Amino acid sequence: MKKGFTLVELLGVIVVLAIIASLTIVTISNVTSDSRKSLYKNFEANLESAGRHYIIENPDKIPSINSNLKLTYQELEELDLIDTMKDTNGEICKDSYVTITRNPDKEINLDIDYNACLICSNYKSENCSNT
Repeated sequence: MKKGFTLVELLGVIVVLAIIASLTIVTISNVTSDSRKSLYKNFEANLESAGRHYIIENPDKIPSINSNLKLTYQELEELDLIDTMKDTNGEICKDSYVTITRNPDKEINLDIDYNACLICSNYKSENCSNT
């Protein structure tokens, strides 16, 4: 009697391997997508933080009530308030900016909003205006 695998057994092994491979590909794709989203969210947070540092260092530049100040990525980088932000393609997100808006003050505290607009080659923040 010859020993070996039947065709059905071999096909079964191939099917199981195909299922494992497809699950692995889906998982890797999800991890990659999540890491990209995390990278861009960190860049947005860095832009907002740079805007806050700018206002702390330049209180005379605080916008008047109901107006805003737009700081570009280039301005923030020249002032050494932000590190180089490269997207997943290795391109610098140079069109990005942060908008600093002063709302009517609450009691004795300034009410200032910081809105980061990250613009990269394959990503744009949802909250970007056309200004």
